[in-house]
Amino acid sequence: MEGWLKALIAAACVVVVTGGGYFGWKEYRTAQVQAAAQAQADKVAAERLRLERITPEACIRMAQETLPEKIGDPPKTSVHLKALNECDDLGRLDSGWRHQLDRSGIF
Repeated sequence: MEGWLKALIAAACVVVVTGGGYFGWKEYRTAQVQAAAQAQADKVAAERLRLERITPEACIRMAQETLPEKIGDPPKTSVHLKALNECDDLGRLDSGWRHQLDRSGIF
């Protein structure tokens, strides 16, 4: 009888440990899926914010603040160079501003 009782207790322990492992694994996978979904949502929100920030009006303002007084002079500021490249990539600058920035060596 003692051997039978030990086997029953061992089987119960295996069931409890296996059930706990399954539950833990399921929670771990759920957390991974949620983290991936949150990362994707954050990426989409950041892209939307970037596109809202780079309006044609903002691009023209940045171009005016950056263009030097004379061709050949360095830009007035280098703060907007990355944003101006984004404006150009998104087609937010008309050909006149694009030409002036190109002629000044900014692009």
